[in-house]
Amino acid sequence: DSLDVLVQGYIFRVYPMATFETERIALLNTAPTNLFLTDITPSHYAVNCRYVIPPLHHNAMKSLHAAHPIFGETVKLMRLWLARHQFSGHLCQEAIECLVATEFLHPSTSMAPTTTSAAFLRTLQLLVDFNWDEEPLIVDYSLIAGVLTDEEKAKMATNPAAAAANLNAPLTTDVRTLIATRFRASKTAMESVPVLEMNPQQLIHPAMYVVTSVDKVNEFEPMLKPFSPEKVVLNLMIQAAKVTLKRIRTEYLCPAIDD
Repeated sequence: DSLDVLVQGYIFRVYPMATFETERIALLNTAPTNLFLTDITPSHYAVNCRYVIPPLHHNAMKSLHAAHPIFGETVKLMRLWLARHQFSGHLCQEAIECLVATEFLHPSTSMAPTTTSAAFLRTLQLLVDFNWDEEPLIVDYSLIAGVLTDEEKAKMATNPAAAAANLNAPLTTDVRTLIATRFRASKTAMESVPVLEMNPQQLIHPAMYVVTSVDKVNEFEPMLKPFSPEKVVLNLMIQAAKVTLKRIRTEYLCPAIDD
C-alpha cells in the first residue's frame, strides 16, 4: 500500500493513488471474462477512453491503412483542409480518421474510393450530406478486410457469447438499436437543459455523435463525445465543405467526381 523512499538520510513514505485504475481492476477480477462492463460509471468511462479504447482504435486504423493504402494519405489531406480553414483545433485526429474510414467501410457508392482525391471529395460530401442532428455516425470496424479470420467468423456465427465478447464482431441490429437509443436519450437530455445553464465544456449531446466498434468497451458510449466541435463550428465546417466541393467541381473536374 505504500513505498518508503530514502533520500539523503530522510525517509519519505509514498502512497500511490490510482482510483480509476484500481476500480476497474477490482471489477475485472470479480469477473475476469467480462471485458465490457455493463454498468459504466464516469470513472470507468474516463479510464477506458484514455487507456483502453485509443490503442484499439489505432490498431483498427492500421489495419484499414494496410487494406487501403490511400487511407493515410486521405487523412493527411483532410487534416490539411481543416487547418487551411482554421478548423484544426476543433476536430481531433480520431474523429478525422472515423470520417475518412466511413467512406472506405460504408462507401456512398458501390465501392470504396481508389484514389486519394476521390476519397477526400467523398469525405467532404459525407460531412455535408450526413444528418448530424438526427442520426449517429456508426463506424463498423468488422468490415476492415483481414480483421476477422474465417475461424472467428464461424465461431461467432454459432456462439453468440463469442460474438458479444469480440471487439471486432459485426455490429448487429440490436447493437445499432442500442446506439440509436443512446443517441436519442442524449439529445433529449440536451434539449431539456435551459440555454443559459449549458456548459460548453461539458457537452451533454455532441454535435457530431460518432460511435465505433471499439466503443463496445463503454457500452457504446462514444469515446469522441467530449471532443466534438460545437454545433456552430460544425455548421461552418459544412459550409466550407460545400464551397470546396463546388469550386473543385466547377474549376477542376467534370460533374461526375467518382472514380
